[in-house]
Amino acid sequence: MPTIDELKYLSERRLEAANILSDNNIHDIAYHDSGYIIELGLKAVICKQLEETHYPEHESQYRTHHFDSLVSHAGLSKELAKKKARDRDFMKNWSIATKWSVALRYKPIGKDEESISTSFLNAVKSDRGGVLPWIKSHW
Repeated sequence: MPTIDELKYLSERRLEAANILSDNNIHDIAYHDSGYIIELGLKAVICKQLEETHYPEHESQYRTHHFDSLVSHAGLSKELAKKKARDRDFMKNWSIATKWSVALRYKPIGKDEESISTSFLNAVKSDRGGVLPWIKSHW
């Protein structure tokens, strides 16, 4: 079971890796891996919310890749609604980010265009309403 610090580290490393992949025109994998940035970040918040040092992956309700479920488990549902209501940039970025699915791993190589990958990665990391900066504010 990963610790809260490992989850934070892995989230940030996935961002670094996605940036490298994108810079090298490997957009399919950059797009797919970018979703894990959000997932791992939210799982770190869940650890904090539960006051656990390790992620409770042995409990079935926590074995998910769905952002809405992770937000709920992290106790951020109301905060997310408020943030989307008051920050248009965040609302746009969140709507882009929530199009991600772990099922992307089954898409044939070459199906994700550069614009989709770039848009998603920017939604994750942007200083203006980015999803990861919002998640990190709850670490």
